[in-house]
Amino acid sequence: MNDFIYNSPTKFVFGRGYVDSVGSEMAQLGFSKVLVVYGQGSAVRTGTRARVLASLDAAGIEYVEAGGTRPNPELPLCAGP
Repeated sequence: MNDFIYNSPTKFVFGRGYVDSVGSEMAQLGFSKVLVVYGQGSAVRTGTRARVLASLDAAGIEYVEAGGTRPNPELPLCAGP
């Protein structure tokens, strides 16, 4: 095996109302553009997607959406040609 270093810093923020501070959290971390990934409906139905996007807009954070993402994708969906 080759020697390597793997660094994966992760910050988890949980609690009521934190969905409305996503933009400010991203700004504090120095991000200017993020990828917003969500599933096939509940994030839209509950208004969570709209709240996250509003928070990002308010903080001046650009975003790209990947809606309709399936959990645990099957290999054929991930594999290239």
